[in-house]
Amino acid sequence: MNIVIYGFGFSGSGAVVDWARDSSAFAVLPKIKSFVRAGGIGEILLAPDRQTQADMARALSARLKRKIRQEPLRKRLPGYQRRQALYHRVRSGVGLGRRTGEHKTNVRSEGVEGWVVDRRYLRDFCRRLEHGETFDAVTYWQHWFSTRVRQYCPDAKRVVLDKCLRFDDPRHDGLWERVYDPVRVIVVHRDPVDQFTEIIRQVGWDKVREKGKYAWGTAEDPGQAFLETTLRCLQRLRDYQRGHPQTCLSVPFEGFVQDHASWAACLGYWLGISAGHVPAARYFDPAVSARNIGIGERYPEAGEMVWRHEGLLAEARALREEVEALSLQASPDNQVA
Repeated sequence: MNIVIYGFGFSGSGAVVDWARDSSAFAVLPKIKSFVRAGGIGEILLAPDRQTQADMARALSARLKRKIRQEPLRKRLPGYQRRQALYHRVRSGVGLGRRTGEHKTNVRSEGVEGWVVDRRYLRDFCRRLEHGETFDAVTYWQHWFSTRVRQYCPDAKRVVLDKCLRFDDPRHDGLWERVYDPVRVIVVHRDPVDQFTEIIRQVGWDKVREKGKYAWGTAEDPGQAFLETTLRCLQRLRDYQRGHPQTCLSVPFEGFVQDHASWAACLGYWLGISAGHVPAARYFDPAVSARNIGIGERYPEAGEMVWRHEGLLAEARALREEVEALSLQASPDNQVA
Protein backbone atom coordinates (compact mmCIF):
# COMPACT_ATOMS: atom_id res chain seq x y z
CA MET A 1 0.00 0.00 0.00
CA ASN A 2 1.23 3.47 -0.91
CA ILE A 3 0.17 6.16 1.58
CA VAL A 4 0.44 9.77 0.45
CA ILE A 5 0.41 12.43 3.16
CA TYR A 6 -0.67 15.76 1.76
CA GLY A 7 -1.25 19.29 3.01
CA PHE A 8 -2.23 22.61 1.46
CA GLY A 9 0.98 24.39 2.46
CA PHE A 10 2.07 24.68 6.11
CA SER A 11 -1.05 22.82 7.19
CA GLY A 12 0.80 20.43 9.50
CA SER A 13 1.24 17.37 7.29
CA GLY A 14 4.82 17.03 8.54
CA ALA A 15 3.44 16.00 11.94
CA VAL A 16 1.76 12.97 10.38
CA VAL A 17 4.93 12.12 8.44
CA ASP A 18 6.89 12.20 11.71
CA TRP A 19 4.25 9.97 13.32
CA ALA A 20 4.68 7.45 10.51
CA ARG A 21 8.46 7.49 10.97
CA ASP A 22 7.97 6.30 14.53
CA SER A 23 6.35 3.02 13.49
CA SER A 24 7.84 -0.17 12.13
CA ALA A 25 4.62 -0.54 10.13
CA PHE A 26 5.72 2.13 7.62
CA ALA A 27 8.61 2.88 5.31
CA VAL A 28 8.89 6.64 4.77
CA LEU A 29 10.36 7.50 1.38
CA PRO A 30 12.04 10.74 0.35
CA LYS A 31 9.93 13.11 -1.72
CA ILE A 32 9.72 11.74 -5.25
CA LYS A 33 9.18 14.93 -7.22
CA SER A 34 9.22 13.86 -10.85
CA PHE A 35 5.47 13.21 -10.92
CA VAL A 36 4.39 16.52 -9.36
CA ARG A 37 7.00 19.02 -10.54
CA ALA A 38 6.14 21.58 -13.21
CA GLY A 39 6.50 19.82 -16.55
CA GLY A 40 6.67 16.53 -14.67
CA ILE A 41 5.20 13.11 -15.33
CA GLY A 42 1.73 14.14 -14.19
CA GLU A 43 1.63 16.96 -16.73
CA ILE A 44 3.14 14.72 -19.42
CA LEU A 45 0.21 12.33 -18.97
CA LEU A 46 -2.21 15.25 -19.41
CA ALA A 47 -0.62 16.37 -22.69
CA PRO A 48 -3.07 16.31 -25.64
CA ASP A 49 -0.99 14.20 -28.04
CA ARG A 50 2.00 11.87 -28.25
CA GLN A 51 4.28 14.48 -29.83
CA THR A 52 3.70 16.90 -26.97
CA GLN A 53 4.28 14.09 -24.47
CA ALA A 54 7.59 13.23 -26.13
CA ASP A 55 8.71 16.88 -26.17
CA MET A 56 7.86 17.30 -22.48
CA ALA A 57 9.58 14.04 -21.55
CA ARG A 58 12.77 15.10 -23.37
CA ALA A 59 12.71 18.47 -21.60
CA LEU A 60 12.31 16.83 -18.18
CA SER A 61 15.10 14.36 -18.96
CA ALA A 62 17.40 17.25 -19.89
CA ARG A 63 16.59 19.04 -16.62
CA LEU A 64 17.39 15.93 -14.61
CA LYS A 65 20.63 15.48 -16.55
CA ARG A 66 21.70 18.99 -15.53
CA LYS A 67 20.78 18.28 -11.91
CA ILE A 68 22.89 15.13 -11.93
CA ARG A 69 25.88 16.96 -13.38
CA GLN A 70 25.56 19.73 -10.82
CA GLU A 71 25.70 17.33 -7.91
CA PRO A 72 29.10 17.03 -6.23
CA LEU A 73 31.15 14.11 -7.51
CA ARG A 74 30.95 12.28 -4.18
CA LYS A 75 27.16 12.19 -4.46
CA ARG A 76 27.38 10.62 -7.90
CA LEU A 77 29.50 7.70 -6.73
CA PRO A 78 27.71 4.33 -6.44
CA GLY A 79 26.29 3.61 -3.02
CA TYR A 80 26.33 7.21 -1.77
CA GLN A 81 22.72 7.06 -0.56
CA ARG A 82 23.36 3.77 1.22
CA ARG A 83 26.39 5.20 3.00
CA GLN A 84 24.38 8.27 3.97
CA ALA A 85 21.64 6.04 5.36
CA LEU A 86 24.22 4.17 7.46
CA TYR A 87 25.70 7.48 8.64
CA HIS A 88 22.33 8.81 9.80
CA ARG A 89 21.45 5.48 11.41
CA VAL A 90 24.66 5.55 13.47
CA ARG A 91 24.06 9.17 14.48
CA SER A 92 20.54 8.36 15.54
CA GLY A 93 21.73 5.34 17.47
CA VAL A 94 23.99 7.47 19.65
CA GLY A 95 21.38 10.20 20.07
CA LEU A 96 22.84 12.80 17.72
CA GLY A 97 20.02 12.88 15.18
CA ARG A 98 16.70 14.69 15.34
CA ARG A 99 14.94 11.36 15.21
CA THR A 100 16.09 8.09 16.69
CA GLY A 101 14.88 4.54 16.29
CA GLU A 102 15.01 2.03 13.49
CA HIS A 103 12.98 2.75 10.36
CA LYS A 104 12.74 0.74 7.16
CA THR A 105 14.32 3.56 5.22
CA ASN A 106 16.68 6.26 6.44
CA VAL A 107 17.06 8.07 3.13
CA ARG A 108 16.63 11.77 3.86
CA SER A 109 16.22 13.29 0.42
CA GLU A 110 15.86 12.33 -3.21
CA GLY A 111 19.21 12.14 -4.96
CA VAL A 112 21.16 11.13 -8.01
CA GLU A 113 20.30 7.44 -7.88
CA GLY A 114 16.60 8.26 -8.16
CA TRP A 115 17.10 10.80 -10.95
CA VAL A 116 19.06 8.22 -12.96
CA VAL A 117 16.06 5.87 -12.80
CA ASP A 118 13.75 8.72 -13.85
CA ARG A 119 15.91 9.56 -16.86
CA ARG A 120 16.06 5.92 -17.94
CA TYR A 121 12.28 5.69 -17.96
CA LEU A 122 11.90 9.08 -19.68
CA ARG A 123 14.28 8.11 -22.48
CA ASP A 124 12.53 4.78 -22.98
CA PHE A 125 9.16 6.56 -22.94
CA CYS A 126 10.34 8.88 -25.73
CA ARG A 127 11.69 5.94 -27.74
CA ARG A 128 8.34 4.13 -27.54
CA LEU A 129 6.45 7.23 -28.64
CA GLU A 130 8.83 7.94 -31.52
CA HIS A 131 8.56 4.35 -32.77
CA GLY A 132 4.76 4.51 -32.66
CA GLU A 133 4.40 1.70 -30.12
CA THR A 134 0.96 1.09 -28.64
CA PHE A 135 1.07 0.99 -24.85
CA ASP A 136 -0.78 2.31 -21.80
CA ALA A 137 1.19 5.35 -20.61
CA VAL A 138 -0.30 5.30 -17.10
CA THR A 139 0.60 1.64 -16.64
CA TYR A 140 4.11 2.44 -17.87
CA TRP A 141 4.56 5.12 -15.20
CA GLN A 142 3.03 2.87 -12.58
CA HIS A 143 5.90 0.49 -13.30
CA TRP A 144 8.33 3.43 -12.94
CA PHE A 145 6.93 4.26 -9.53
CA SER A 146 7.18 0.64 -8.38
CA THR A 147 10.84 0.68 -9.43
CA ARG A 148 11.47 3.83 -7.41
CA VAL A 149 9.85 2.30 -4.32
CA ARG A 150 11.86 -0.92 -4.61
CA GLN A 151 14.99 1.19 -4.93
CA TYR A 152 14.56 2.46 -1.37
CA CYS A 153 12.59 -0.24 0.46
CA PRO A 154 11.99 -3.40 -1.59
CA ASP A 155 10.18 -5.35 1.13
CA ALA A 156 7.95 -2.68 2.67
CA LYS A 157 4.23 -3.38 2.88
CA ARG A 158 3.21 0.21 3.60
CA VAL A 159 5.12 3.04 1.94
CA VAL A 160 4.61 6.64 3.05
CA LEU A 161 5.16 9.45 0.56
CA ASP A 162 5.18 13.14 1.40
CA LYS A 163 3.13 15.41 -0.91
CA CYS A 164 3.97 13.59 -4.14
CA LEU A 165 0.68 14.32 -5.86
CA ARG A 166 -1.31 17.29 -7.18
CA PHE A 167 -4.39 16.82 -5.04
CA ASP A 168 -5.39 20.45 -5.51
CA ASP A 169 -5.72 19.95 -9.28
CA PRO A 170 -8.74 17.80 -10.27
CA ARG A 171 -7.23 17.30 -13.74
CA HIS A 172 -4.87 14.77 -12.16
CA ASP A 173 -7.70 12.65 -10.76
CA GLY A 174 -7.55 9.16 -12.17
CA LEU A 175 -3.82 9.51 -12.91
CA TRP A 176 -2.14 9.50 -9.52
CA GLU A 177 -4.60 6.88 -8.23
CA ARG A 178 -3.43 4.51 -10.97
CA VAL A 179 0.27 5.41 -10.87
CA TYR A 180 0.40 4.93 -7.08
CA ASP A 181 -2.05 2.01 -6.96
CA PRO A 182 -2.81 0.68 -4.38
CA VAL A 183 -2.98 4.11 -2.74
CA ARG A 184 -4.51 5.99 0.15
CA VAL A 185 -4.17 9.70 0.74
CA ILE A 186 -4.23 11.48 4.10
CA VAL A 187 -4.94 15.22 3.81
CA VAL A 188 -4.05 17.38 6.80
CA HIS A 189 -5.94 20.64 7.22
CA ARG A 190 -5.39 23.48 9.67
CA ASP A 191 -7.16 26.55 11.03
CA PRO A 192 -6.85 29.24 8.31
CA VAL A 193 -5.61 31.95 10.70
CA ASP A 194 -2.75 29.78 11.94
CA GLN A 195 -1.95 28.49 8.46
CA PHE A 196 -1.77 31.99 6.98
CA THR A 197 0.35 33.22 9.89
CA GLU A 198 2.68 30.23 9.58
CA ILE A 199 3.30 30.90 5.90
CA ILE A 200 4.14 34.54 6.56
CA ARG A 201 6.32 33.62 9.55
CA GLN A 202 8.23 30.83 7.81
CA VAL A 203 8.47 32.14 4.24
CA GLY A 204 8.43 35.90 4.79
CA TRP A 205 6.39 38.49 2.92
CA ASP A 206 9.04 39.18 0.29
CA LYS A 207 9.28 35.53 -0.78
CA VAL A 208 5.52 35.03 -0.59
CA ARG A 209 5.09 37.82 -3.11
CA GLU A 210 7.86 36.41 -5.31
CA LYS A 211 6.75 32.78 -5.43
CA GLY A 212 4.13 31.90 -8.00
CA LYS A 213 2.63 29.22 -5.75
CA TYR A 214 1.32 31.94 -3.44
CA ALA A 215 -0.86 33.78 -5.95
CA TRP A 216 -2.82 35.36 -3.12
CA GLY A 217 0.38 37.06 -1.92
CA THR A 218 0.19 39.66 -4.69
CA ALA A 219 -3.55 40.31 -4.30
CA GLU A 220 -4.82 43.69 -3.14
CA ASP A 221 -6.19 41.96 -0.03
CA PRO A 222 -3.98 38.90 0.66
CA GLY A 223 -6.09 37.73 3.60
CA GLN A 224 -9.27 37.60 1.54
CA ALA A 225 -7.51 35.96 -1.41
CA PHE A 226 -5.96 33.36 0.91
CA LEU A 227 -9.36 32.50 2.43
CA GLU A 228 -10.91 32.17 -1.01
CA THR A 229 -8.11 29.78 -2.00
CA THR A 230 -8.56 27.86 1.25
CA LEU A 231 -12.29 27.51 0.62
CA ARG A 232 -11.63 26.01 -2.81
CA CYS A 233 -9.14 23.55 -1.31
CA LEU A 234 -11.52 22.50 1.48
CA GLN A 235 -14.43 22.13 -0.93
CA ARG A 236 -12.22 19.99 -3.13
CA LEU A 237 -11.22 17.89 -0.11
CA ARG A 238 -14.84 17.47 1.02
CA ASP A 239 -16.06 16.42 -2.42
CA TYR A 240 -13.21 13.98 -3.01
CA GLN A 241 -13.40 12.40 0.44
CA ARG A 242 -17.17 12.07 0.17
CA GLY A 243 -16.81 10.23 -3.15
CA HIS A 244 -13.74 8.17 -2.17
CA PRO A 245 -14.02 7.31 1.56
CA GLN A 246 -11.79 4.26 1.18
CA THR A 247 -9.07 6.26 -0.57
CA CYS A 248 -9.04 9.64 1.22
CA LEU A 249 -9.07 10.58 4.90
CA SER A 250 -8.81 14.13 6.22
CA VAL A 251 -7.09 14.85 9.53
CA PRO A 252 -7.31 18.11 11.48
CA PHE A 253 -3.87 19.25 12.60
CA GLU A 254 -5.19 20.49 15.93
CA GLY A 255 -6.98 17.21 16.66
CA PHE A 256 -3.95 15.15 15.68
CA VAL A 257 -1.82 17.14 18.12
CA GLN A 258 -4.22 17.76 21.03
CA ASP A 259 -6.02 14.40 20.91
CA HIS A 260 -3.15 12.48 19.40
CA ALA A 261 -3.90 9.03 20.80
CA SER A 262 -7.45 9.06 19.42
CA TRP A 263 -6.52 10.30 15.97
CA ALA A 264 -3.53 7.96 15.76
CA ALA A 265 -5.89 5.09 16.55
CA CYS A 266 -8.31 6.31 13.88
CA LEU A 267 -5.51 6.46 11.30
CA GLY A 268 -4.31 3.01 12.29
CA TYR A 269 -7.81 1.59 11.93
CA TRP A 270 -8.32 3.21 8.51
CA LEU A 271 -4.93 1.93 7.29
CA GLY A 272 -5.58 -1.56 8.61
CA ILE A 273 -2.81 -1.52 11.21
CA SER A 274 -3.21 -3.57 14.35
CA ALA A 275 -3.16 -1.70 17.65
CA GLY A 276 0.29 -3.08 18.43
CA HIS A 277 1.76 -1.32 15.39
CA VAL A 278 0.18 2.08 15.98
CA PRO A 279 3.12 4.16 17.22
CA ALA A 280 3.08 6.05 20.46
CA ALA A 281 4.15 9.69 20.42
CA ARG A 282 7.79 8.80 20.95
CA TYR A 283 9.71 10.88 18.43
CA PHE A 284 6.81 12.99 17.21
CA ASP A 285 6.19 15.20 20.24
CA PRO A 286 2.62 16.57 20.43
CA ALA A 287 3.69 19.03 23.12
CA VAL A 288 6.14 20.65 20.70
CA SER A 289 3.66 20.72 17.81
CA ALA A 290 1.04 22.22 20.11
CA ARG A 291 3.08 25.41 20.19
CA ASN A 292 2.01 25.98 16.59
CA ILE A 293 -1.66 26.10 17.55
CA GLY A 294 -2.96 29.62 18.03
CA ILE A 295 0.06 31.35 16.52
CA GLY A 296 -2.26 33.82 14.83
CA GLU A 297 -2.89 35.32 18.25
CA ARG A 298 0.82 35.61 18.93
CA TYR A 299 1.43 37.30 15.58
CA PRO A 300 -1.67 39.53 15.30
CA GLU A 301 -0.23 41.63 12.49
CA ALA A 302 -0.60 38.56 10.24
CA GLY A 303 -3.65 37.02 11.91
CA GLU A 304 -5.64 40.21 11.63
CA MET A 305 -5.43 40.04 7.83
CA VAL A 306 -7.58 36.89 8.00
CA TRP A 307 -9.70 37.65 11.08
CA ARG A 308 -11.28 40.70 9.54
CA HIS A 309 -13.01 38.57 6.90
CA GLU A 310 -15.39 36.99 9.38
CA GLY A 311 -17.80 35.55 6.83
CA LEU A 312 -15.15 33.76 4.76
CA LEU A 313 -13.36 32.56 7.90
CA ALA A 314 -16.58 31.14 9.35
CA GLU A 315 -17.30 29.37 6.06
CA ALA A 316 -13.82 27.82 6.01
CA ARG A 317 -14.12 26.62 9.60
CA ALA A 318 -17.53 25.11 8.86
CA LEU A 319 -16.02 23.21 5.95
CA ARG A 320 -13.28 21.91 8.23
CA GLU A 321 -15.92 20.57 10.60
CA GLU A 322 -17.69 18.95 7.66
CA VAL A 323 -14.62 17.06 6.41
CA GLU A 324 -13.73 16.08 9.98
CA ALA A 325 -17.18 14.57 10.35
CA LEU A 326 -16.60 12.55 7.18
CA SER A 327 -13.42 11.15 8.73
CA LEU A 328 -15.27 10.15 11.88
CA GLN A 329 -17.83 8.31 9.78
CA ALA A 330 -15.00 6.29 8.25
CA SER A 331 -14.28 4.82 11.68
CA PRO A 332 -17.17 2.49 12.65
CA ASP A 333 -15.56 1.80 16.01
CA ASN A 334 -15.85 5.54 16.72
CA GLN A 335 -12.27 5.87 17.99
CA VAL A 336 -12.40 9.67 17.96
CA ALA A 337 -14.94 11.19 20.30
